[in-house]
Amino acid sequence: MKLDSIKVRTEMFKQDLTQIEMAKRTGFSRMTIGRICNGGSCNTSTAKAIAEALRATVEDLV
Repeated sequence: MKLDSIKVRTEMFKQDLTQIEMAKRTGFSRMTIGRICNGGSCNTSTAKAIAEALRATVEDLV
């Protein structure tokens, strides 16, 4: 699954979250968060965890 990296980064910016803080919220590595923020793909469970951490839905971020 591919999340829209601009939408993910925008939500992170709105909530004043760094990649490190997102990694702590989701339990994923900072490298994983960075890859997604730079347009990389992820599996469905990762997308759901990122959306939940951002208080959004997966649909909001695709």
